[in-house]
Amino acid sequence: MASLENVQKRLASHVETIQSTDFLEQSLKLLRQLPFKNIRCIALGSPTQEFQALYQLALLKLLAKEFDIPPANISLYDPIFTDDDVHLLTTFEKYVVDENEQTSPHYTSETLYYMPHAPRSVTDRFLANVKPKWILGNDVRVTAGSLSQAKFLEEYPRLAKLVHIAEVRNTDAEEASTDVSTDSMASPRTPGLQQSEFKVVTRRKRNRPKKHVYVEPKLDYDLVDVYFDTITVTRIDSPDSAPWNDSFSDLALNVINPIEPNRNE
Repeated sequence: MASLENVQKRLASHVETIQSTDFLEQSLKLLRQLPFKNIRCIALGSPTQEFQALYQLALLKLLAKEFDIPPANISLYDPIFTDDDVHLLTTFEKYVVDENEQTSPHYTSETLYYMPHAPRSVTDRFLANVKPKWILGNDVRVTAGSLSQAKFLEEYPRLAKLVHIAEVRNTDAEEASTDVSTDSMASPRTPGLQQSEFKVVTRRKRNRPKKHVYVEPKLDYDLVDVYFDTITVTRIDSPDSAPWNDSFSDLALNVINPIEPNRNE
């Protein structure tokens, strides 16, 4: 029991460390726009044994306090929880520790899913079975890691499709911004010269041997078996020099918009 008391003290210290930081303010500002009534934490890790997990639990406590979420509305699931973890979370924090990852659709529609550093396999399965709207967790755009696009789509199809949608949306926004910038920076014509007086000089093409370049196969990102069609991803900056180190690296709010029922009818 003494060791759990020490964990509690470290947890209280971590809460104090995160308070009054730009990182926390960014997080709260984003979350204030969401009408959630529950927080469900998935894949936290062991807060009694892991540095990152204890800091991530500290952020959970701060979110619960800010948004007035009662302990009975805060649930956690992670198959690696130890007996000490469960005791800390249920006895000291009064949270609910579940043995089941899934929840009812009604619960899902009112729930913020807090999934810091959740593995790809967990996120992909979660998209298939739970269908969350709001995930505070890894920026989905970085979840492919070193996998090729084809391998990513093969192994984690729903997550890969979500990432594809996010990247297309980001590309469209960048192209729109570039078009506006290009129009505003168009060079004026030189006084006294007509358009026909300009001559374009092109370089002669040299016969160079073609290099063999790997080209990704054309992939099918159809949305037949998924519940979403758009996503908005907003990163939350966590300084490299922060005392919590990489506990919140790649953290983002992922707002997943479900496909409207009977949209195409």
